Amino acid sequence: QNKNAKTHATLAGQEHSLQKLARIEQNLPTLAGLEESLQKRENEMTNNLSKMGDKMSEVTSEINNKFSTIDTKITEVDKGLAKLAEHWELRLKSFDQLLQNQTEEFARRLEDRLTE
Repeated sequence: QNKNAKTHATLAGQEHSLQKLARIEQNLPTLAGLEESLQKRENEMTNNLSKMGDKMSEVTSEINNKFSTIDTKITEVDKGLAKLAEHWELRLKSFDQLLQNQTEEFARRLEDRLTE
């Protein structure tokens, strides 16, 4: 009788374990589906991150090109301003010389008239 009770308990334990295994087996397709879904989502996120990285590189390149263009334009403007400044400096020297000559001429004429 004791042996029967032990056998019965062992069988009951094994039956309980088999029921647990059956429930796990039932959930395997769901778990596999979840794993597949998670894998797809991970792949999508990886692709999106890759696209974002590519776009950031593209935008950075565009920004660098625009700064380069701006630097070139600034250099051109600087050169133009330097030429303009040089031109006006020469004109001012010329004007100053002309004014000095006219002042001297006026002073000579004035002196000539005063001595007449």
